[in-house]
Amino acid sequence: MVVQQDMSVEVTRSKRVVDSSVAGDIQNPVQEHAHVLPALMRHRGWSVWHFVGAVVLALLGIVATYKVWVDVAYIAWTHEESSHILLVAIAVPWMVGSNLGAFGHCYPRRFWIGAVMVCIGAFTMIYGWDHHYMNTLWRMGALLVVLGCVVSCLGGDVLWRFLPAFVAMGFVLPMPGTVKLYVSHPLQTAMASISQEVAHVFGFMIERSGNVLIVEGQKVEVAEACNGMRMVFGLLLVCYTFAFVTPLRWPIRVLILLGTPIFALVSNVFRLVPTILMYAYESKESADQFHDAAGWAMLPLGLLALFGLLKFMEWLGIPVLRPSSKVIDSETDMGQGDLHSKEKRLCGERLGESDRGKVGLGRSLKGMACWGLVSVVMLGLLTRELSAREMPQDAAVHHSKVVEVSKTSPTLIGGEWKGGDVEVPDYAREILQPNVMLHRRYKNLRTGKTVSFLMVQCKDARDMVFHYPPICYKYAGWEKVGAKVEWFEIEGEEVEATEYRFKMGFPSEQEIVIWNVMILPDGTLSPAMDSVHGVANDPKRRFYGAGQLQLIFDSDMRLARRREIFEQFVLANEKLIFEMKRGRKHEKF
Repeated sequence: MVVQQDMSVEVTRSKRVVDSSVAGDIQNPVQEHAHVLPALMRHRGWSVWHFVGAVVLALLGIVATYKVWVDVAYIAWTHEESSHILLVAIAVPWMVGSNLGAFGHCYPRRFWIGAVMVCIGAFTMIYGWDHHYMNTLWRMGALLVVLGCVVSCLGGDVLWRFLPAFVAMGFVLPMPGTVKLYVSHPLQTAMASISQEVAHVFGFMIERSGNVLIVEGQKVEVAEACNGMRMVFGLLLVCYTFAFVTPLRWPIRVLILLGTPIFALVSNVFRLVPTILMYAYESKESADQFHDAAGWAMLPLGLLALFGLLKFMEWLGIPVLRPSSKVIDSETDMGQGDLHSKEKRLCGERLGESDRGKVGLGRSLKGMACWGLVSVVMLGLLTRELSAREMPQDAAVHHSKVVEVSKTSPTLIGGEWKGGDVEVPDYAREILQPNVMLHRRYKNLRTGKTVSFLMVQCKDARDMVFHYPPICYKYAGWEKVGAKVEWFEIEGEEVEATEYRFKMGFPSEQEIVIWNVMILPDGTLSPAMDSVHGVANDPKRRFYGAGQLQLIFDSDMRLARRREIFEQFVLANEKLIFEMKRGRKHEKF
């Protein structure tokens, strides 16, 4: 009887402590609306205002860096190899939602970490904006700014506890153009070679030249959308998310993440072989539909394969999951018999463990407001700094004029060359993002000789970097056998161009000669890609773009005749070249 009475007195005291704490919260006008949060979070100093502030400040960060997010959204929607970015909108909420209980281990403190992230992000973004190779830094800086705004209101504890979700946000960054160049083209050739061997195993005779496969005389090019990069990044994001929303042991997580790229490339081969056969034997529309559907279908199939692998490992007796730890919710009704232990645990949490780093609600909100204000000031300075720089819209009139004049490019040149448009592959447009792209085949009405004409202009000179014959033709199966600088004459003035010579040994011996010249917005023509690098590296000129003119001849045509024809085509397109060259200086041709 005495023991029961003592227990009832202790429970009553425990209830009083809890009730007085909650009552104090209710009397506090700042936390009047905070009871939508669990009691443990309220006790640790959390308020609904922390989350409201995080949302508001994150929106301000997005507004301040909106140009980056418009650019990223455009790339994700139009570039197939970057379409995995769209999955981030599903993966990150899933990771956060599956780990909401971690807020019970976090205190609202160390807001200064968020302000530091905003500062670093702002400087990274400006540096990336000003430097030609640093598009990735520009986007990475914007991501740091937005994430820093969130941490400025939620604190460093949340950053640590939800670090996998913050890292997953890095998947919104498109692959850098230079990295894509050196990864995608070798991947295209490798995928074409492996697909050829796999097709041979199944009895299909396929020939290959570079990344071009020939099936029954039909050429099928393994382009960027088929090289496996989309599969790698898509499956990597799916497997990364699965690894961190499932309580796996760390060795198993590492094994999944390291094995995902290999698994993705193998999956891509088994998707690619039937896709090639579809392009060879079915209509292009049917093959395109199969190609897109098969690409997305590999993601759920890959996830199912991952489940199967884990079940197989469990069957072998390999421990896959971490030992479970039971977490007791302080607000869950555990029955009358457990009332004493429940309240004791809650009070111990509030009165004992809470002393280690706990901050009061008022102090927490003051810290959030202080460092949040620092972040807002940095956002204002970032917006002001970016507004003083050249923007793409500053060159909008120039580019619209180029498009208008391009419509006057003649299809009959010199009274002897009759031309017709040639379809430009979709992947070529996706890579270059051209403002103008003219691709024609001209036939001489007297001799029957043909030449191919290509003129392209990009709005941003950085899009033109690395896209010229030594690279593009190499990965299309051509081998460069020579290059030299030649000259041609325009209105009595000598101008230099580069002459490239390429050959291909399959399906028959072929050799071509290409004359190539770069059209720069500073009023000059140049034979070298280095000049485009210079424009791309100049923030004041890069948005006026760069152009490129190519003429492709049969190898047996004499040099003097090639020079004469090139001069004819340049003069026939003089107005268009003039508009591309005007840029900011408006110099004469």
